[in-house]
Amino acid sequence: MASLTLDWIQIAQVVSALQGLLLTGVLIAQRRNVTANRLLATLMATFTIYLASGVYYSAGIVREWPHLFGVSYQMPWVFGPLVYLYAVAASDRAWRFDRRTLLHFVPVTISVLAMSPYYIMSGARKLALLESWRAGDMPLHLELLDPFKYVSGITYSIATILYLRGHRKRIEHSYSNTENVNLR
Repeated sequence: MASLTLDWIQIAQVVSALQGLLLTGVLIAQRRNVTANRLLATLMATFTIYLASGVYYSAGIVREWPHLFGVSYQMPWVFGPLVYLYAVAASDRAWRFDRRTLLHFVPVTISVLAMSPYYIMSGARKLALLESWRAGDMPLHLELLDPFKYVSGITYSIATILYLRGHRKRIEHSYSNTENVNLR
């Protein structure tokens, strides 16, 4: 393996990713509000993978381990649903993950299916594909799919804000004194 040289931004990304792994472990170990903490741990894990992928590509690690190529592509698709579901689970301890909840993950499933042919390629083919994508030769189905991750992120951000506003109103109507009720 060739020597690895990281610049200060890549070092910061690696340290942040390690911190994300630590936080993920701490959240998994929590015994209070287990559903919310598991959702937040999953969110931290996806952030960590996405953050680490920046170093993976920019430092050239992809050349040594090309089989991880594309794994981080799906992460932005799950950020929004996980933040929204975390807000729901954190505000309602009785809430549980059920089959209907899986509908939030249909877009990431479509994304995984769209990327699946690339996951089974050989390492050499993945590297050739990466170079062609960097040159601007993206497959049409990915060019059409890619903007929807931004639509998903914006939609879930709005949905989360609206849910939290509604939750605040429900709390204000339920308690005569909300000074001791912390919604942050």
